[in-house]
Amino acid sequence: DIVNPVAMTFDERGRIWITESLEYPRMSAGPGRDRIKVLEDTNGDGKADKVTIFAEGLNIPSGIAVGYGGVWVANSPDLLFMQDTNGDGKADKTEVVVTGFGRADTHELPNSLSWGPDGWLYGLNGVFNPSKVKHQGKQFDFTCALFRINPRTREFQLFSEGTSNPWGVAWDPEGSAFVSACVIDHLWHLTESGYYHRQGGPYPPFTWKIESIVDHRHQKAAYCGLHYFDSDAYPPEYRDRLYMGNIHGNCINVDTLRRNGSTYVSSGAPDFVSANDAWFMPVVQKTGPDGCLYILDWYDRYHCYQDANADPQGVDRGHGRLYRVVYEQRPAITHKNLAELTDDALVGLLSDENIHYRQRAAVILNERFRSEPRESHRNTVLDMQARITSGDRPTSMHLLTTALVSPQTTLQELATMYRQFREDPVASSWCIRVIGERLSRVSIDSKRPETMPTEDREVVATVLRIAASADDPRIRLQTAIAAGKLDRSVEIEPNATQLMLDVLRGSRDDGLLARIVWRNLEPRVVENRDEIVAAISTASADDRLLVELAPRVATRLLAEVKPDLSQPGDRQTLLSVLAIADSLAAATQQPAGEVLRAVLAKLRTGEIRPEAAKPILQAWHGSGDGPMHSQLRSFAGDPDATRRIGAMLLDRDLSSEIRREVLETAALTHPQSLLAALNQWVLDLEEQRQVPDMWRDALLTTVVSRGDEQTQRRLLDQWSRMPVGVRAMLAGRMIQREQTSRLLLGEIISGALAKDMLGPNQIRQLAASTSAEIQQAVRTIWGSVRTEDSAGRQAVVKAMTDHLLTSARGDAHRGWAVYDRICGQCHQMHGRGYEVGPEITRNGRGNFEQLIVSVFDPSLVIGEAYESVNVVTLDGRVLSGLVVEQNDQRVVLKVQGGKTETVPMDDVETLQKSKLSLMPEGLEEQMTRQEMADLFALLSLQNPPSSDTNEWISGTPESLHRAPPAKHSPASIPAP
Repeated sequence: DIVNPVAMTFDERGRIWITESLEYPRMSAGPGRDRIKVLEDTNGDGKADKVTIFAEGLNIPSGIAVGYGGVWVANSPDLLFMQDTNGDGKADKTEVVVTGFGRADTHELPNSLSWGPDGWLYGLNGVFNPSKVKHQGKQFDFTCALFRINPRTREFQLFSEGTSNPWGVAWDPEGSAFVSACVIDHLWHLTESGYYHRQGGPYPPFTWKIESIVDHRHQKAAYCGLHYFDSDAYPPEYRDRLYMGNIHGNCINVDTLRRNGSTYVSSGAPDFVSANDAWFMPVVQKTGPDGCLYILDWYDRYHCYQDANADPQGVDRGHGRLYRVVYEQRPAITHKNLAELTDDALVGLLSDENIHYRQRAAVILNERFRSEPRESHRNTVLDMQARITSGDRPTSMHLLTTALVSPQTTLQELATMYRQFREDPVASSWCIRVIGERLSRVSIDSKRPETMPTEDREVVATVLRIAASADDPRIRLQTAIAAGKLDRSVEIEPNATQLMLDVLRGSRDDGLLARIVWRNLEPRVVENRDEIVAAISTASADDRLLVELAPRVATRLLAEVKPDLSQPGDRQTLLSVLAIADSLAAATQQPAGEVLRAVLAKLRTGEIRPEAAKPILQAWHGSGDGPMHSQLRSFAGDPDATRRIGAMLLDRDLSSEIRREVLETAALTHPQSLLAALNQWVLDLEEQRQVPDMWRDALLTTVVSRGDEQTQRRLLDQWSRMPVGVRAMLAGRMIQREQTSRLLLGEIISGALAKDMLGPNQIRQLAASTSAEIQQAVRTIWGSVRTEDSAGRQAVVKAMTDHLLTSARGDAHRGWAVYDRICGQCHQMHGRGYEVGPEITRNGRGNFEQLIVSVFDPSLVIGEAYESVNVVTLDGRVLSGLVVEQNDQRVVLKVQGGKTETVPMDDVETLQKSKLSLMPEGLEEQMTRQEMADLFALLSLQNPPSSDTNEWISGTPESLHRAPPAKHSPASIPAP
């Protein structure tokens, strides 16, 4: 009845709508073979006995929702609204509501269309699927995001951004949104306007990212589907839980939630379902009208996009499953067709024990209130208001939100209800949230479609002023979001900036509130500079979050300053930032130091020229003689400060972080101190003294970038004594500059260093140099070097597979040395290595076949977030890495070895995306066959080789290890 099912939903009649995809993993847009099917139980025996094809000709329909007289379908690049206008059960009218979603990665398409408690339709998009939506005069460029659409006005918004490949959105009884994500942490609380940690790709400038809510992990790291389950068909221990599909673990994981200020912390609970079949891939979970949990199973041999893209014809196109999980006995279905119920009956269902009825009743009422404005609806809404404001009001979120978001509820009534809800933070915060929704559409500009009367402005100002200092952080959170929506033309007292600053006063840090305030305040920092600086400078000891905002305010203000301080106001801005540090120094050292650190960062990168800032720093009378002050005094030309920072470089008792920062300043103001610091490290090597990795790496990097040739040669003299991973990191740094490239190549030509110390990408980077001398040296050492991606990688993959499957016998412990040299410069595994590309402890090693393709054909599939960029600077530096941040002022790259490189845009000669993965082709040429076997023996273990318990990844050949375990061998996987 169903094959390759991707998405599902229930309608008001209890029918199940399922999308099927035979086209997967096709990347091209256009008509396809995919369908929408409607499953119906006509005789009440609990099995679908009628299957209707509602629509055909689709192309990977990845999300579906029913409501407002039709069916909403994500069919990238479009989001469609399809209707059956003649009642024959088939779509005969289709509207393209929104277009512009990407298809760069068909595993991260727009998905999980779901109705939110505010009446909007929500959906998700993944990190490797760039989308450019142009809609109603606005343009939205985004990747990983939770978006929403107003079903009546068709307005499109980005609700929040970040995470990875989120697939599954759910709401808890407070109306908070949660999503499940792959690769990174599995569960996230998403709040409007928030920007969350990304799996990869650049952040917008000045982002203060928000982290996940998990303090635990489940098995594997690939999730699909998320559902908040609450139904009296199950005992209490199964209710009020988040259920999510784990497609690598072949199970349904469970999380529980507890409040943490304005956000949550989740904890793991026992798995709900575990399959004995490796093909089980749960993609959607929903509660049905009988109160049971339904699980949609994609059912396929391929779990990962690498496998599907490498072998599209190997995707199974003959199976699909839909399960229902019953506790003891399936309850009878009490409502056959919700659409036939009266408004009053539907209002009663908003508090039903079965979440399915609460959700569907809310959708139908929202549709009626918006589509058929009648006096009876006004009366229904007034009745709902009376219920939720009564002393014994029910706790149903759906009753609360349906009443508040209805257009029949006035702004004055929202303000009145807020005052009545003073003891109920959930209801109070929803009042503020809905007020914020109204604010997003109003202006005092008569040319705008909606204006705000004076009396409404006064009401809004009064309510928001009270809410900004509410005891409960949930109310403060919504106040900050609402203030961010205030049009600058709407003048209220206090203004939006003051409201957001008030939200922070007296609040505690819960990981969310301050970041949301910053997200909404940042666009106003420059225009309200004096107001914000004054608030921070006069903050009390209880205003910790306001004080901790200071470094971000400083960074934002400094971004407007021209490098030569030539723009009017530049000098005053720099003085204002220094004044913030001075005002904070007496009360709190850390934020004051962070503000000074922001100034130093601009001086070190050249975003503010030290010679231009020198007169201001000379006139600055900041108190203190700590590392930050000494560095700034050194930039001012103070010889005593310069001597102090030289001494700090040799102080082994200082933290590595402080020594690293001082080192970067000393390289500019006291470069001769580099040789003394390097000599100290050489002495540490000779005496086998332990040196922190952070300090060592910073020292070697700075010697390469700032040292003279004598110091750099002194460094190369120690080459043979360095760990293999440090050599690889150092080589990657040296090829960025022409001087050190010549030095390194000269050592290789002389035979002092081995040529295999450089990897394929590094050799290509040298071959692309504009220096004729470097090009000739490359030809002398390696001959002709191909700089484009190659055909024929499949032949290499096959050859390496044959070797590893037949004659290879590896030692996982020896594999660590190969890992440090080959992989650890860009990947972390079990806490070892540098994080540039994906962390591979739990991701990218799903099975042996996938692992081989990833290593030997890395450019086969490159997500945009992992596309490398080549930057050539005006002084000849050549950098290759992943973009962390890019704007008009600077570009920040994460390069091999885990270091970030900041380049002012004024210093960039060329910036170009590479067609190749940052992970190089040709790794088979960088290892002996034995080293290859050792590396794969390590990579194919689930846990470190020293672990007491270990398993291989699926499909690992028994020949590779000396003591192969029986579990998870290929023969144990059942045939479909």
